[in-house]
Amino acid sequence: MEKDHRIYGALICCTSGGVFKPSSIKRLITYLEKIGYNYLEICMEDLFNIKEEPYFGYLRGKYTKEEIRDVVDFGLKHHVEIVPSIQTLAHLPHVTKIPYYYDIVDTQDILLVGSKRTYELLDRIFRTCREYFQTDKINIGFDEAEMVGLGKYKELNGYQERFNILLNHLHKVSQIASKYGFKPHMWSDMFFKTINHGEYYGKNLHLPKEIISQIPDNIGIAYWDYFNKDDELLNDMFAAHVETKLPVWFACSAIVHNGFAPFNTLSIQIMKNSLWYAKKYNVKNIIVTLWGDDGNECSFFNALPSLLAAYEFMHGRYDMNKIKERFKRLFGVSFDDFMLLDLPNKSPLNQDLLKVSNPCKSLLYNDCFLGVKDNALKQEGHIPYHEYSEILKETSLKMKKYKQYFLTLSSLCEALSYKAELGIKTRDAYKNNDINSLRELLPQYDNAIKGVKKFHIEFKKQWNEDNKPFGWEIHEARLGGLESRIKDCRNKLKKYCDGKIKSIPELEVDILPYSDWGLQYNWYKDLISTGNN
Repeated sequence: MEKDHRIYGALICCTSGGVFKPSSIKRLITYLEKIGYNYLEICMEDLFNIKEEPYFGYLRGKYTKEEIRDVVDFGLKHHVEIVPSIQTLAHLPHVTKIPYYYDIVDTQDILLVGSKRTYELLDRIFRTCREYFQTDKINIGFDEAEMVGLGKYKELNGYQERFNILLNHLHKVSQIASKYGFKPHMWSDMFFKTINHGEYYGKNLHLPKEIISQIPDNIGIAYWDYFNKDDELLNDMFAAHVETKLPVWFACSAIVHNGFAPFNTLSIQIMKNSLWYAKKYNVKNIIVTLWGDDGNECSFFNALPSLLAAYEFMHGRYDMNKIKERFKRLFGVSFDDFMLLDLPNKSPLNQDLLKVSNPCKSLLYNDCFLGVKDNALKQEGHIPYHEYSEILKETSLKMKKYKQYFLTLSSLCEALSYKAELGIKTRDAYKNNDINSLRELLPQYDNAIKGVKKFHIEFKKQWNEDNKPFGWEIHEARLGGLESRIKDCRNKLKKYCDGKIKSIPELEVDILPYSDWGLQYNWYKDLISTGNN
C-alpha cells in the first residue's frame, strides 16, 4: 500500500527586498527538521539566474545555480524537500518595471497573456527550475490578478471574460510545467473571486462543476487564509476546496510581514483555529507562509514560536505548556522570552497583541511635522517604548544565537521612546504659541536622531546576518532619509524658536483622522507623506 505522504511545510518570501542567504536557508532547514517539517518552498519570483534572461532578477541578488543546488542537497540530507515558488501571471513587479520586458506587460505587475514572448519566458523559468531543483512540485502563483486582461491585452484583443483569460493561460502554464516534469499547485483565490463578486472569502461558496471541470488535472489548489477567525467561514471555505476533488493545499501564516516585529501571539491564535479545520477536512498539504511585503524588515527567525506551535496544531496537539517545553528543548531558550519580540507592537488598544497593528513601523516613519498617524496615536495614548526597550535588552542576555533580534528591536523601541509622540507634542506647543515648550523639545529631537542612528546600526547587523546585501540599499535610503528629515524638522523648529522664521506652515495644518486602521499601516511610501507617488 502506498504511504500516505503528508506535507508539513513552510514558505519563505525572498522577493520583497531581502534575499535570504543560502547559509540562512540552511540554518532554517535545520530548525525545520528539528521541529518535524519536511518541506520548504522558496518564493523567488525573479531571483534565480536564467542564462538567456540577463534582466531577470537584475541587480536584485538572484540565486545562482550552484547556490540553489547546494541548498537543495542540504535539504535532502536533512529530510526537507526544497521547492520553487514562482509567479506565472501576476505579482511580478520587479520584472514588469524593467523596460526590457515592457512588451509583455498587460497592466501593473501582470504578464501579457497570449504573447509568444510571455511563454518563451515562462518556458525558460520552468526549464531552469528543472535544472536547479530535484522536486516534482512547484508553486505557480496565479493569485491576485484582478486586473488581468484590462491593459495591453484589452487593446490587442478587446474585452474578454476574465475567467476565460485565466483558464486559457492556466492550461498553457500547466502544459509547460508537465513538459519539465512538474506537478504544479496554485493559489485558489482567482477562482473564488470569479464567483464571489471579486471577494475571495465567503460562506456557503461552491465552485461550479463547469469551472472545476475546466481546471487542468495536474493542478492543485491552495487555500490561503492568514487572518480569518470566523469558524463558519473557515469551515465553509475548507469544504468548498475539498469538494472540488482537486489536490488541496492550505497555507496559514506566521506573520512577519507587517513591519520590524513579529506577530507570534496573533499568528498562534489564528493558526490554532484554522489548522483545526485543516485537520478536520484531512488536508494533507499544509504550508506556513513567511512573507516579506514592504522590505523584509522582520527576520524569519523571529517566527520560531509560530512555526513550532503550527506544527503541533497540525498534529492535533494544543497544550501550550507542552509546546513551550518542546521549544525549550529544541532551541535552548524560553518560549515566553522569545515571544517578547512581539512587544514593539503592543499598545493601549492592543494590550493582548491579538490585532494586526504595527505601531513600531508606522510611528517610526510617521513624519514629525506631517504625521498621518498622530491622530491615531492620540486616540491610543502613551506607548511605553522605553520600558519595552529595557525588557528586550535584558532578555537579549539570555538569547544566545538569537541575541541580535532582541538588540535590533530594543534599539527600535529606544528610538520610538523619543520619536513616537514628537509630532503631537510639537504641534500642540506650536498651536499654543508655547516657545518654551518648543525649545524643551529640541533635545528630544536630538535623542530621536541618535536613536534612529543606533537602530540603523543594529538593523544592519541583523540584515547582514540573514540576507545578501542586495535590498539593503532600500533601508539605507529610508533610515538615512528619516535621520535627515528629523534633523531638518529640528533645525526649522530652532529657527522658529530663535525668531529667524515667523511660522512653520506644516504645523499650521490640523491632523485629521486619516483612516479607521488606527496605528496599523505597512507601506513606507504612504507613511512618510500623503504627497508621495
